Amino acid sequence: MKVEKDFKHTAVEILMAEDSPTQAEHLKFILEERGYQVAAARNGREALAALEERKPTLVISDVVMPEMDGYELCRRITSDERFKEIPVILLTSLSDPRDVIKGLECGAKNFITKPYDGKYLLSRVEYVLTNQELRKGGGSQIGIEIFFAGQKHFITADRLQILDLLLSVYEAAVRKNQELAQAQDDLRGLNESLEKKVAERTAALQAEIAERLRAEEELKIYAAKLEQSNRELQDFAYVASHDLQEPLRKVQAFGDRLKSKCGEALSEQGRDYLERMQQAAGRMRSLISDLLLFSRVATKARPFAPVNLVEVARGVLSDLEARIEQTGGRVEVGELPTIEGDASQLRQLLQNLISNALKFHQPEVTPVVKVHAQFLNGQPHSAGPPPANRQCQIVVEDNGIGFDEKFLDRIFVPFQRLHGRTEYEGTGMGLAICRKITERHGGAITARSAQGQGSTFIVTLPVTQPKGEDEVWRKTAEHS
Repeated sequence: MKVEKDFKHTAVEILMAEDSPTQAEHLKFILEERGYQVAAARNGREALAALEERKPTLVISDVVMPEMDGYELCRRITSDERFKEIPVILLTSLSDPRDVIKGLECGAKNFITKPYDGKYLLSRVEYVLTNQELRKGGGSQIGIEIFFAGQKHFITADRLQILDLLLSVYEAAVRKNQELAQAQDDLRGLNESLEKKVAERTAALQAEIAERLRAEEELKIYAAKLEQSNRELQDFAYVASHDLQEPLRKVQAFGDRLKSKCGEALSEQGRDYLERMQQAAGRMRSLISDLLLFSRVATKARPFAPVNLVEVARGVLSDLEARIEQTGGRVEVGELPTIEGDASQLRQLLQNLISNALKFHQPEVTPVVKVHAQFLNGQPHSAGPPPANRQCQIVVEDNGIGFDEKFLDRIFVPFQRLHGRTEYEGTGMGLAICRKITERHGGAITARSAQGQGSTFIVTLPVTQPKGEDEVWRKTAEHS
């Protein structure tokens, strides 16, 4: 608050008693800005000591202070013949009607309620100082005994003093009432603003919920359509592949018959054409066979049951015995767990991975394939019954040609090859079938590799399948 100095007040000395350093500095600043000379005391005892040294024009005292409160300080001042003419203003919260009685008892001239603003405080000081000058030498004290709040009080104050005190109390009450009314208006405005914001937010949330429900419903419709399309596509792939096999078999059969019976009659160019035709028919038949395997992952799925992967690996090695002898390779099978799954599909998974490891070997290097498994939590597979969410990793690693990992996503896509048909045989469906089998079992497949440093394929599968998973795949098979 900015207050202009009034140099006529420089002769007025005010002694203030305030134990709070912050409030003391604030009060002192207000009074000195007005031009008053101010002395400060931290409690009633220090204020009495200051009175002995220099007599002020006015005393302003807080009520609640250590050692000696404001009421006792005021009582000491008004009962001392040397100081009784010095007016005392008390700073109080006026939270109790007995504060008024105590103020009359001790002879206080005025109350200023806390918290106060500078203009109001200065107006009270001006009022007390002005009336003090007007009333010098007038009136005599009277005494009256009153009973209030269960206690007797003896009031020694003249009528003007009582009137001043009551007027200050009334003025404080009016001021408090105005502040309360303003606070109620502010609160009402805040409540209205809050209610408006709540209503707007509620409407926005309702619209958002409605939009989300609509989107979810649309998503369900799209998902159902997509599922239907996938089933139709799988059905088409299966039927088309199945129906194409018969004419291909005839092409190959008549080609073989033509070669055996009429081969000598054909020219060299004719024999070349016949050989190319048979090779193309063989590739087509392999492609159709792999496409059938791919579609059967969903259409010919079997219910999940406990599968001993050690026995599965033995069967795979038996099927690949000729390939192993042909390449001169070695397949090392470590410990493998028993998990829930489709036995035929898990066999296809291991066979594809081991077959690829043998196929893509480095020239003049004996292929070595290692197959082992581990649990993700690090416990051995023989350590008691597995928990419901336990997972295992099946690892197939080799010392083959490897590949650049920038092609990692590509190798699991149907019909994708990193090498030409003249380098390595195959249709590009093996790893795609592996991924589909893995996903059907609720797992994932990935690989680590580098060119010329071999490859490591990692298949992560749950040890136990969630309940109801068999029913889902059974329904899918029925639709197919």
